[in-house]
Amino acid sequence: MSMQIKERPVPNGVVLDMTGDLTYANREQFKTAVEMIRQKGCRHLILNMAEVRFVDSSGLGLLALVSQNFKLNQGKVSMLKPQ
Repeated sequence: MSMQIKERPVPNGVVLDMTGDLTYANREQFKTAVEMIRQKGCRHLILNMAEVRFVDSSGLGLLALVSQNFKLNQGKVSMLKPQ
């Protein structure tokens, strides 16, 4: 299944509303969305995982990498409603 990602600004951060599967097959879509937000200077990324049905090992590694990259820039990543 593909993934849909919608960006939604909130006070002090940005929410990515994600729908579908976070897998190796759609990792570039996720990486691109996160990078665009990071380049805008976002310090708090909130990943809304309520509609994510499946995360494979590649997706899990990508979540860890995104979190680490935000921490290096004094930011943080939060997950909302992980399944």
